[in-house]
Amino acid sequence: MLDEVARYQIGHLMRENEVLRERLESVPGWLQFVCLHGRRFYWTLTRLVGLGHLHDGTKSSSAVGAGFAAAIKAADAAALQRARRPEGVRILIDATITAGAAYLSGIPRVVREISREAAREGWAAPVVVEGGRFCFFPDGEPVAFRPGDRIVLLDAGWNATATYRAALEAACNAGAQAVLGVYDLVPIHYPGVTTLQTALAFEDWFRKLMPFYSSAVAISRATALEFDAWLRRSGEPRADSIAVGWFHLGADLDSRAPEKLGPPSNAAIVARPFFLSVGTLEPRKGYAIALDAMERAWARGLDVNYVIVGRRGWSSDALAARIAGHPEKNRRLFWLDNADDAELARLYAAARALVYPSIAEGFGLPLIEAAHFGAPIVASDIPVFREIAGDRIDYFEVANPDALAGALAAALARPRVAQEIPCLTWRESARALTDMIRNRDYQIACQKAQT
Repeated sequence: MLDEVARYQIGHLMRENEVLRERLESVPGWLQFVCLHGRRFYWTLTRLVGLGHLHDGTKSSSAVGAGFAAAIKAADAAALQRARRPEGVRILIDATITAGAAYLSGIPRVVREISREAAREGWAAPVVVEGGRFCFFPDGEPVAFRPGDRIVLLDAGWNATATYRAALEAACNAGAQAVLGVYDLVPIHYPGVTTLQTALAFEDWFRKLMPFYSSAVAISRATALEFDAWLRRSGEPRADSIAVGWFHLGADLDSRAPEKLGPPSNAAIVARPFFLSVGTLEPRKGYAIALDAMERAWARGLDVNYVIVGRRGWSSDALAARIAGHPEKNRRLFWLDNADDAELARLYAAARALVYPSIAEGFGLPLIEAAHFGAPIVASDIPVFREIAGDRIDYFEVANPDALAGALAAALARPRVAQEIPCLTWRESARALTDMIRNRDYQIACQKAQT
């Protein structure tokens, strides 16, 4: 019998396929053929002539990259010099994808904040892959590797595995070792909520780079345990020699008191009590589950608003169409795809509760943000949320809209009381990561060679 998460994945795929079918039926077959094979030809040709950076995420210039470069240049020169040429273990943090990122969210935000804090303190230096080798960011000076160097693969490089492999091979031949960063295993464990291309590229990233990394660091204990279990089942000959550790992410939180932030800019949002969800519009975030729950709540007479804050992501055509055509759109249902940090802070401070319906996460930063700004929290009952928030928040059965609808009604009936959740600064997070790597202090290392 299928569980709720499996049903959700299958339902999502069916809805997305129906949207795709309708679109394909409106396009002549010859044009479909040209578009499909033209795209494949373009990708193949650009890779062959060394221009894969145009589409694999390693493009080296963007507004995010320019701001990131400025932040590194602003670091104390002596500290940055210590990071680049220390006495002892040198830690180099890969930031190739972040240097060309279009938006500062998700993994690029983590890479920027960790790299910036580590550079400021002289603990580690950011690097990028350019011309088949690692170079210091942002000046482009090639790294002269030496035995004992650690390259931390903290960026989202799985669409550029071949590019990384060549650079890692050269570095490891000079005595360096790689440390794999693991955010989650969603494309492997939940392929129904991602694209086939991402699922294949993601596992390739883990497997094809395994000759070079001898340890891995995850952003939570739950993710570390999942990755260690995957390693043991992988059948790869080196799997048992890879130590695994974890650290927690930091948060860049506004220090202003919630009551001094002011109301959200859209008066219609605060015309009723409202529930808030934050994150990219993509399948694993469970927005379809939350919208099902809200429809049940509205049908039962619960007069509340539901606000989604997040850019549109992948495999979300059916959901985006559902929101766009919903009878409650801009009445009791709001989707903000370009809210800035200040507006998000105001929404957190005014929300009746954060609703976090994800079926899987590597960490869950909105939990910490919501608690900081005083919003109660209703979240899926998944291990990583228990790790971060313990019993301080309210949980509902994952992928169960009826359970969520009941939890929303209960949250609305109670006084609005914020739950405190322990939080690291980005400096503390960077320190935990670099100390773990420098001291070989990996939590899952029994019968494994620590590096």
